[in-house]
Amino acid sequence: MLSYIVRISMKKSCLCILIILIWISCSLSKPKVIPYPSGIMFPLKTDSKLIYAGTIINSLKKEENRIFLSTKQGSLYCIDGMEKEILWEFKAPEALASAPYLDADLVFVISENHTLYSLNHRGHLLWQKHIPEPITSPIGGTQGQIIVGTEKGTVFCLSAESGEIKWSFRTPKSIRSNPVVWNDQVIFGCDDHHIYSIDSRGTLIWKKDAGEKVGPNLFLSQDFLYFGTADHQVQCLELKRKKLKWSVDSGGLSFVPPVVKGKKIFFLCGNAVLFCLNRKNGTVLWWKQVPSRPYFRMEIIEHKILVSSLSAKLVCFDIDSGKQEGVFHASREIRSNPLWFPPYLLVALYDGNSQTGELVFIKKEVKVNLSASKKPPQTVSEDITFKAKAIGFHLPEYEFSLSRMTLNSPLRYHVYWDTKGEATVVQPASEENTWSWIPSEPGIYLIEVQAEDEKEKASSLFPYIINREKPKLLVDASLPSPQETGTEIVFKASVSVLKDPEFEFRLIRLKHISYRAGHPWLTFEEEKIVQESSEESFWSWSPDRKGIYFLRIIASGPRDSVEKVNYFIIKKPKQ
Repeated sequence: MLSYIVRISMKKSCLCILIILIWISCSLSKPKVIPYPSGIMFPLKTDSKLIYAGTIINSLKKEENRIFLSTKQGSLYCIDGMEKEILWEFKAPEALASAPYLDADLVFVISENHTLYSLNHRGHLLWQKHIPEPITSPIGGTQGQIIVGTEKGTVFCLSAESGEIKWSFRTPKSIRSNPVVWNDQVIFGCDDHHIYSIDSRGTLIWKKDAGEKVGPNLFLSQDFLYFGTADHQVQCLELKRKKLKWSVDSGGLSFVPPVVKGKKIFFLCGNAVLFCLNRKNGTVLWWKQVPSRPYFRMEIIEHKILVSSLSAKLVCFDIDSGKQEGVFHASREIRSNPLWFPPYLLVALYDGNSQTGELVFIKKEVKVNLSASKKPPQTVSEDITFKAKAIGFHLPEYEFSLSRMTLNSPLRYHVYWDTKGEATVVQPASEENTWSWIPSEPGIYLIEVQAEDEKEKASSLFPYIINREKPKLLVDASLPSPQETGTEIVFKASVSVLKDPEFEFRLIRLKHISYRAGHPWLTFEEEKIVQESSEESFWSWSPDRKGIYFLRIIASGPRDSVEKVNYFIIKKPKQ
């Protein structure tokens, strides 16, 4: 009894295991659905432009649907990115020297005479504060504080709400790096070769020798500070232990803030090289040359990194492999960072002739091209294959349709072609991107293909002329050339396409051959009609003279005619 129960239990266990294995097998055999690609896709095209006055200062900044930029001529612009229109413009009384700095609902810019301006997002000036020393650092800050560094080595901390100077800190050399805040500490670099850390009241906590002048862009990620130095080193400083973690020779000074994606950090150096480094140990994973000297922040979109430089080219690389994913060619030199504003990519251009800037809205190019295996015109009964190529689509389906064109003349001196009835779908939507056609009637046709995926749709037209089939004339002789005089030779003609054809036979004899200036000169006897045009398609001939003869056969129909010439040699009989 016990062994019977054990056997039943084992059978049930085996059955359960079998069901689980079948379920796993079915799950694994299911085709994986490829998700629709997100982020930026190449090729790109210009969708629209917004014109503004002045020369942009390096950076485009984004806050929700609003785009901010400043110009050297003293304007600060706020642009509605969705409507593509300027919401407001603030004009400072003097030229501006910095890109906008966004903090909560406030916007800050610095003028060339070292005045700091604060505005809200509606464009209202809240306060302005003149700094007694030339400002040489980008704006930094957090938690209601605005921090700047000066040429004389002073760090000023101002209230973001009022512009009041809360404290200042003095160093022996100029400060050119952006201040960053870590654990309530303000950290910045100085031309005296040191990284400084001061507390929220402006008291020194520590400083660290960087070996050379610290570059203009500090980047803080978790507990690590990344920066470049004047001796072309890219360094990583572990802030908790105040210890240099790694240093890499980049071959150029970095003017661009680094960006991070996962375990990778990207540096763009003045020698026009983009470096991808391992954040943990500084190992160079890959590097790529970019078109020109870079001054603008990079943009990471999904698994791609985009780089603009002082050229008309915007280049894109895969962040894992460094493979170039695409290039966008702008109409003139790019003067800003690329800014991702889905579904658009934004860059700023500058026209020196009109002294105006262009904010360009770029998006992926979506189109479908249609090509034919044979160039038009063709004749009826020809096998023609049309092939569609979709650009900017994900797993598209193609639908082919056909319509015939007709000539309209509504006015005396105006004519136009119009479709004759509705287009007929000749191949329903499917993954098949080719369609084969054998036209049966002459005319002007319009072949259309529509490509569509779950988000995009585009179509393309291909006008095609089909002519009547050209008649083909065949002539068969009962005996081959050459033949002897007196021999009866029957020539039979046949023609395709022509309806109710008539045939005319003509004969001409070569009289003699002479040479003029080294070239043969042929002289013929008068051409004779040997059989008048009739339905008779054959002609019987018994030549009585030797020579070289040319037989011309003309086949005629109501619309077309065709002719063919056959030559025949006649000899004298052998004695």
